[in-house]
This record gives sequence, C-alpha cells and structure tokens, in this order.
Amino acid sequence: MPKSEPFHGFLFGDATVSNHSQMTDLRYPIGQFEHEGEIAGEDVTRWIDQIDALPRQVRAAVEGLSEEQLDTPYRPDGWTVRQVVHHIGDIHLRGC
Repeated sequence: MPKSEPFHGFLFGDATVSNHSQMTDLRYPIGQFEHEGEIAGEDVTRWIDQIDALPRQVRAAVEGLSEEQLDTPYRPDGWTVRQVVHHIGDIHLRGC
C-alpha cells in the first residue's frame, strides 16, 4: 500500500493523499482523499474559506493560457484543462 503524505496544493487545501510518486490509478493523479480524525469547527471554517477562494484560484491559474493549452488533456485519455475548469465551475455552483 502506498505511503500517505500531507498534500498542500493549489485547489486542494490540506489533505492526506496517497503518495503520488507511486501513482497507479490515473483517475486519482494525487491519490484518493483520506481524512483522518475528527472534524472540528476550524476544519469546516477552513474548508468554507477554500471553497470561497476556489473561483479566484482557478481564474488565476488559467489566465493567459492559449486555446491549445486549454485543450490539452491533463493525463492520457483525460479531460482537457478547459473541461476540468468547466467541471469545477459546475460542481462549485451546485455545491456538490
């Protein structure tokens, strides 16, 4: 079983994920999410802040990308950057 490590990354906040250097399942490029321990009020507050910041982070991340870059898949047989951005917007608006 792959070692777990903290991941502090763009769009994901703080989470524990499977070691991405040993990735075998391309559906989870940074590993599947695992939360250990109790969920405290501070966790919920931090997660709400991260949800609030997400649109600005995504906008900043794709600003200036060319059409070709936006139409580049992020992994073999995967969605393009454009599709991922639209998916994030869709789930963000619906609160999924």
